[in-house]
Amino acid sequence: SMLFMMIILAITDPRNMNIKKGLYPLVIGLALTAVIFAFSYNCGAPLNPARDLSPRIFTALAGWGKKVFSFRGYKFFWVPVVGPHIGFVLGAWAYRLCIELHWPVDSNDFGNPTQVMTNGELNKENDLPTFERKIFDENDMRTELIKAMK
Repeated sequence: SMLFMMIILAITDPRNMNIKKGLYPLVIGLALTAVIFAFSYNCGAPLNPARDLSPRIFTALAGWGKKVFSFRGYKFFWVPVVGPHIGFVLGAWAYRLCIELHWPVDSNDFGNPTQVMTNGELNKENDLPTFERKIFDENDMRTELIKAMK
């Protein structure tokens, strides 16, 4: 589920793949199919807790009792219930830390204009980028920090 979450975030991040929004369901469905094909042989690809827990509950109510939760001494029936939730959270964190935080600042982020280098090089005097336009308004605290760095 961690891998699947990272794939979903990579697909829906407009700075990454830039897939048209109408194709999200198709591409995510194909990604889900690929993850299930890759991992279902050894662990059944427990991405959906209802896919494992619901049949166990139904079987228990149908007369097999608690045996369905401890088949052959297997007491870890809760792993497919809790695991996907933990995996999706870890996948979101991993994508954010490993990919999303390393994208350059965009002009559409946070409503602030972007830091644009005019010549693609750093200013030789103070190793700061040279900007085409003012980044922040005069009253913004970040403007004072930029002035202080110069």
